[in-house]
Amino acid sequence: MRDDWERLLDIQDQIKLIEEDIAAGRKAFDCDRHIRDSLVLRIANIGESCRAMSEQFRQKHPEIPWKEIIGMRSKLMHEYFEIDEKEVWNAGEQDIPKLRVQIAKLLKAEGKQ
Repeated sequence: MRDDWERLLDIQDQIKLIEEDIAAGRKAFDCDRHIRDSLVLRIANIGESCRAMSEQFRQKHPEIPWKEIIGMRSKLMHEYFEIDEKEVWNAGEQDIPKLRVQIAKLLKAEGKQ
């Protein structure tokens, strides 16, 4: 079973891949379903990693918007045919860079990176 720190590393890996997708630009996202699907999957993977972390860990690090991330995962996985592509793009473009910084700080503080 993966521990909370391993899950943070998983999140960091997913963030790197999301940033590659975002770098292709909004037009590529709009025109290429593979990029859209990739972004949806990777955001959902981040949410799943957050969901699987211990409640104690999440409470210890309230600076991370755990509830919102997990909620986005649930929405993407359970309401798949109602996904708002603009919301997915905005999460990738605006929220993921902020999360990258927060995750990096946590990992650095614990000597995990």
